[in-house]
Amino acid sequence: MKHMEHRRYYYLVGTFIFIAVTSLIITLLASGFRLGSDGTISQTGIISINSAPEGALVYINDVPQDATNTNITQLKPGTYSVRLEKEGFVPWKQDVDVVSQTVTRVDSLLVPLYPSFNPLTYTGVANPSIAPDGQRIVYKSTNPETAGIWLLELEDRPFNLSTKPRQLLADTENRPYSTGSVDWSPSSNEIKITMLIPSTKLSELDNSTTIIEYFSIQSNELLTSSIQEIDDEWKILASTEREALLNNLSDTHVAEILALNIHSWSPDNSQILHTIEKDDQIEYHVYNVPDSNTNNEPTPTPQSHKTIHNPILTLPRDYVVRWFPDSSHLLITHQTDETNGAIEIVEIMGTNRVQVYSGSLSQSIAYPNPNGSRIIILARFNQESDAYNLYGINLR
Repeated sequence: MKHMEHRRYYYLVGTFIFIAVTSLIITLLASGFRLGSDGTISQTGIISINSAPEGALVYINDVPQDATNTNITQLKPGTYSVRLEKEGFVPWKQDVDVVSQTVTRVDSLLVPLYPSFNPLTYTGVANPSIAPDGQRIVYKSTNPETAGIWLLELEDRPFNLSTKPRQLLADTENRPYSTGSVDWSPSSNEIKITMLIPSTKLSELDNSTTIIEYFSIQSNELLTSSIQEIDDEWKILASTEREALLNNLSDTHVAEILALNIHSWSPDNSQILHTIEKDDQIEYHVYNVPDSNTNNEPTPTPQSHKTIHNPILTLPRDYVVRWFPDSSHLLITHQTDETNGAIEIVEIMGTNRVQVYSGSLSQSIAYPNPNGSRIIILARFNQESDAYNLYGINLR
């Protein structure tokens, strides 16, 4: 009887010890602890690698691993060379610091070696302008059959199909909209057209009249409010948006931001691109906006692979720099001559700078669509025509 009780006791104790040890091992493994080949126990980290598009082969220190998207585990703390390769795309490289018990996220944009093109307009385009929210482009057409103001929506459709442009305003004898200038409202829902109308009287040929009209994209009609009322509304809206970006920041951070020569905010408002002029060049710097939701406490996730060393770029003054929709890349455009230019994409750390396109280009016009799958350019590929049109460079 006592023998049976002892056996039951040892069984219970053994079971308890087994469960405790197993739980401890699972906890240690989940915390990144690994048993090395030399018998020592060390903590490890993880690199979570994502790419657009997916399916790129991952190399860690030149050793092939899995294809993206994937997690590379059991990595000892240190710096690793990460390389992504996918057929038809430019290889991507980055040095990534791994910290124990931490998942370090890496997001990469793969640029095609030979991107495809497709026309978005056919009747000629002049002075295209993208809306502040990046969702649509307004442009002018001077073709006698289509003269006026046109709109191209940039929303994504299956199979890289694009929406057809629609005419907002057609030229009339008294309203030559295609000769005017167009400005966007801060909300991206309205446009302002400013026209200079020459006098028809022989005695006043040197005089002209300025006509200003406002058009609502949403209601598809001219606005009837006074110029002053609409201008005031736009100013209030712009001021409100700026205040909203700064409201939750400390006075110190607000002062830092106001002291910057701001070029533009990133699409997600987490960063500011600002500039410093240096002779005939411009330095581009990135300011990380503090996250008000974390009370400015340091993040436990290391961002060493995203460390920004300013300036990230130093470019000639005639280069045009725009944010990419992912807030992690910049689009660089410049004219090589009057009718040709080049487009590059670079990470905000200044790394992985890749040329996307070189060829026909006008006015350094290059706009990314909302999800970054396409870049819209103003170009001319028909040498028999003087008309420029909008084309899409497909990145995916």
